[in-house]
Amino acid sequence: MCFYGAIILLETTPQTLFMVKQCTLLMVLICSVPVSAGTREINTGLTLYQRMTSFEHEESTEPAFTMNGYTKPRPWLGINFGDQYFGDSHWGHTVGASYYIEHSDLQRIKRGDNELSTHLGTRSRTQVVAIKPALFYRFDITASQALKTGIGTTFGYSRIRGSAYQTESQQQPLCHRAAGHYLDDPTGVNKYAVYAQCERIRYSSNTTTLGALVFMEYELRHWRWELAVAIYNQTHSFDHYRFSAKEVSLGVARRWSF
Repeated sequence: MCFYGAIILLETTPQTLFMVKQCTLLMVLICSVPVSAGTREINTGLTLYQRMTSFEHEESTEPAFTMNGYTKPRPWLGINFGDQYFGDSHWGHTVGASYYIEHSDLQRIKRGDNELSTHLGTRSRTQVVAIKPALFYRFDITASQALKTGIGTTFGYSRIRGSAYQTESQQQPLCHRAAGHYLDDPTGVNKYAVYAQCERIRYSSNTTTLGALVFMEYELRHWRWELAVAIYNQTHSFDHYRFSAKEVSLGVARRWSF
C-alpha cells in the first residue's frame, strides 16, 4: 500500500505536501494495529457493487453533477486484523483495510422525483485505500459457520479523476435547462442540446475521506460473503468540487489466515 501511495504522490504537484501528510497518517493507523490483535486474514474475491457519487460546488455546496453506473464486478482485496470480543459475549470489534478501484460511466439528471441515468460520454475513476474499524454481533450457527452484523467507520485516501457536464448546477442556467428538457424527453435532439449548452469539465482530486457503513457477513470455513451499505464524504478538496458517495455491495472472498 505504501508503494502504491508513493506512485500516486510522484504524479501530484501542488498537493504533494498535503498528501504526504495524509498518506503517512493512514499508514501509521494501519501499522499501529497491535500484533496481539488476533488471527489476521487476507481476503481475495469478487464484489458486485453499485455506487453513486455526487459532486457539489465547494464554495456554495450547491449540486453540480452526479455520476453513477450499472451494477458491476470488481476485485475484493482486503486485510482483516483479527476479531476481538468483549469478555465471553458475542459482541466484538475489528479493524480491516481495503483497496479498490471504481468506475462510473453514467451521469444522473434529476428534477424533483423524476430522474434519469444516461450515457453522455462522461466517466469517473476512483481509487481508494481505507481502514475500517467496526463493531459487530456474532451469531454462531455451527462450529464452522457464523453470521455477523455490525456498523463501522472508514478513513481513507481517495484519488478521483473524470469528466462531466454540470447538469445539476443552478450556476449554469442554460445547461440546467437543456438537461431538464432531455430528462422530460430523452431524444437525440435534446441530448445534443445538452452537448451544445453544457461545458464539459474535467475534475481531479486527491484527498482523504470519512464514511460509515452497515454490513452483514456470513462465514463458512475459509469463505466470507458480505452485504454492505456505505457512505463516504470528502474531507478536503483541491479543485472546485467536493464529492460524497453512496454504495451498495455484495461480495464473496476466500479468507487466508496468517
